[in-house]
Amino acid sequence: MNAATSSSTAPYPGLRPFTQEDAALFFGRETETNEMLTRLEAQPDFRFLAVIGASGSGKSSLVRAGLLPALSQGFLLGAPADWQFVTVRPGDAPLRNLANVWVDTFHPQTAQLDTAESERYSFVLAQLRAGPLGLVRAYRGEKATQGHAVLILIDQFEELFRFRRERDSARRAQPVPSTTPSGQDEPLDETSHTETTPMTDNARTLEQQRNEAAAFVELLLATARQT
Repeated sequence: MNAATSSSTAPYPGLRPFTQEDAALFFGRETETNEMLTRLEAQPDFRFLAVIGASGSGKSSLVRAGLLPALSQGFLLGAPADWQFVTVRPGDAPLRNLANVWVDTFHPQTAQLDTAESERYSFVLAQLRAGPLGLVRAYRGEKATQGHAVLILIDQFEELFRFRRERDSARRAQPVPSTTPSGQDEPLDETSHTETTPMTDNARTLEQQRNEAAAFVELLLATARQT
């Protein structure tokens, strides 16, 4: 292997999405990148952009290696040139994941998690859980955001929509039988005593996750409407 070959860089990242660091290798999606910039410029009073496509069509790569570098280079008219990017996957705990990424973005850890970092995380999480304007309060109270525009990238947003299916599946798995004293099944009538089956731990967890997902969506929508 000669020196030229050993120092070359592979042009494709494999199965993982392209990232902002791969922008120099990312090409062929200039039209879609320009369309995203145009849409962001055209709706200054509602700062929300959804990138929709089939699984595996390159949505994450388009945003990470197309839009983010364009924003950093000042191609969004009327926006500051300095940007901070907060990238989060909702997962099972979208508010907690957002709080973690928020702290990591604006207060990068130089060592192991210490008391100050833990307190920052708890404070940010409390703000996010306080109501739909929690993210706005976190932004305004963060010194590191001053003079910067902030873009919050919710990758794999579709993860939020699985809780209803899982909750319904859990409920179908909980039969509510009615039995006679002899143990034989008997149909319920208007005078029968109906007992409610207690919610299982799994169903309760799914309900909590669904509620957090709903609060997360409300948080994003309320934030998008702020000036």
